[in-house]
Amino acid sequence: MGIIGAPAIVDKRIYRGSTVGIHEAGARGAGLSVALLFGWATSLMLYPWAAAAQEPGSTGDPSDRSALPLDITPEGVAELLRSGAPFQLVDVDRQREPVALPAEARIIYYSSTPASGHARAAALRNRSERASQSSQRLMGTPVEWNRLKLPLAEPFDLNEPIALSPQILAQALRDGTDLLIVDVRGNAKGPDAVQPFADALALLPNQVATHSATFPKHAWVVVVDDGGIIAPQIARSLNGDGLSLVAYLQGGYVAWQTSADRDIPPGPHRPQP
Repeated sequence: MGIIGAPAIVDKRIYRGSTVGIHEAGARGAGLSVALLFGWATSLMLYPWAAAAQEPGSTGDPSDRSALPLDITPEGVAELLRSGAPFQLVDVDRQREPVALPAEARIIYYSSTPASGHARAAALRNRSERASQSSQRLMGTPVEWNRLKLPLAEPFDLNEPIALSPQILAQALRDGTDLLIVDVRGNAKGPDAVQPFADALALLPNQVATHSATFPKHAWVVVVDDGGIIAPQIARSLNGDGLSLVAYLQGGYVAWQTSADRDIPPGPHRPQP
C-alpha cells in the first residue's frame, strides 16, 4: 500500500525592497521605512507562488492542481517522499482505487506490467472525475522504483518473471514500451515463418542461454512460445542469468491468436505522446 505523508513545510523567504535616494535628511528614514514595508508586503504576496514553484512537477500556480505534468519521474516521487508531501501510489493492475484522500493529496498511478498506458488512462480519468485531486503517472521501471525505495502498493520481485495476458502485451506494444520479445516457437525461424511481433528475436529454446548475455539489462524481456508451456521455464532461467525485468506470454502464441484485443500498429513501435 502506498503512503500518505504529512504536508511539506517550506521556509519563508522575505524579499527586501530597495530604497531610492532621498535628498532631505529628515525624509531619508521615513523613505527607508516605507520601502522596507513595501518589500515585506510584496514578499507575503509572492510567497505562496514561490513555495509552489519549489514543489516537484508544479507549474507554480497552487490553485491549478491539474497543471501538474501528467508524468512524474521516480526521482520526482522520491523528492515528494523526502518533503513529506501527501500522495499515494496506486498499482492499476493489482490495487483498488483509493476511496478517500485529502483534497491536496496526489494519486500517482503505475503499472506492475510493461503496459504503462493503463496507468496513463487511470491518471487522465482521475483528473476528469476528481477535479479537486491531482493525479499523475509514474514513469520508469520497477528496477528504478526498487532502487529508490519507493513505497509501492506491493513489493515487486525482480527475481520472479510475471505472466502477461495477450491484452497486456498488446497494450505494452501500443505504448511503445522498451522491450525485447524472445520468440521461442519451433516454427518462428525460417523463410516461411510468421512473425507477428516487430523486431522479435527468434531463437530455439536451447539457444536462449547462449544469447542471454546480449539481452538488455534495464528493459523488459518477454518470452513467447507456442502454448505457454516452456516460456515460464525459460523466463525463470533468464532471471537466474541476472535479468530483472522478465515476463512471458500467458498461453503462448495460441492465446495471442484467439485474443479479441491484440491490435497493435505495424512496427517499429513508438510511444504515445
